[in-house]
Amino acid sequence: MTDAEFANAEWWSWFWGEVEHWSFLLVIVFLAVEFAALKLGAPFKEQLDRTRSDRLATLTVQAETAKSEIAKANARTAEAELQLERLRKQVPPRQIDQHVLIDELKEAPKPTKIFLTWAATSPDAWYVAVQLATIFSAVQWTFEYGEPALPDSPYLHTPPGMSAAGSSGILILFPKGTKGLSFDDLKVGANIFGDKTTSFGALRGAFIKTLGISLTARLDETLLPGEFRIVIFPR
Repeated sequence: MTDAEFANAEWWSWFWGEVEHWSFLLVIVFLAVEFAALKLGAPFKEQLDRTRSDRLATLTVQAETAKSEIAKANARTAEAELQLERLRKQVPPRQIDQHVLIDELKEAPKPTKIFLTWAATSPDAWYVAVQLATIFSAVQWTFEYGEPALPDSPYLHTPPGMSAAGSSGILILFPKGTKGLSFDDLKVGANIFGDKTTSFGALRGAFIKTLGISLTARLDETLLPGEFRIVIFPR
């Protein structure tokens, strides 16, 4: 080995020795930093873990409470429905004396058409509609079943008025220009509730005589002359 080669080998030996030395020192420094980070960060990590655990426990309690409240609400709803069904069974459906109603209507002028509308959620209302359809068929009054009225139907927005005897739950809608609405339409001294000279008067009088309580009638400008709509509300 020449002196130049010896010197070159000696330099490289020194260089890599320095690299090894400083690398070892860097490893020690990084280990020290890692150790310090673990020690210094541990309290914060523990605090975060406790917070997460506390929040999870709170959310779990809230979820269980919500489930319990929902279960109680469902139980109350079921009990209310059961009580309502029991009440429905105790209260008989509305029954119209068909013979009386037929007798009141058979000689009266016939309307152009009567539309039957009933509350879709009430079996009793449907039962009344079927009875009326039978009566109108018997007196040869033209009628048509309308669509069952859902709770948000405009026909059910304003229920019939109440009297001292209660409410029939039946509303008569009439078109503009209908005769038989007031005493002015009748001869002096005539009974507006027993008028059979107009289809409206006969229909109203028949309901009052059959059900024994007053009815409510309202204007419906969508109806054509001679048409009526009978709206049957839930009992």
